[in-house]
Amino acid sequence: MAQAFHDAADHVDDKWSQVMDQADRVRQAVAARIGGRPEDVALAASTHELVARFLSALPWSAGATSSPPTASSTAWTASFGAWQRRGSR
Repeated sequence: MAQAFHDAADHVDDKWSQVMDQADRVRQAVAARIGGRPEDVALAASTHELVARFLSALPWSAGATSSPPTASSTAWTASFGAWQRRGSR
């Protein structure tokens, strides 16, 4: 985290190539670990964003159920409420 802060301060607007290079290295490492391809590994700014993207891509059908995690935050509760209004239960 400290390195990311220093990179952002040192490179200001020129930091994005370093960020993308690091993201590519992370994708490659994860793909190698799980036996997949780097282009199939998704990264997101937060766990919430990644899970929200995953859940929104599922083929929800009438009668499907979902519930937020036990210790969910307000953001999680709002997201699950939105999915329920769109057709899942």
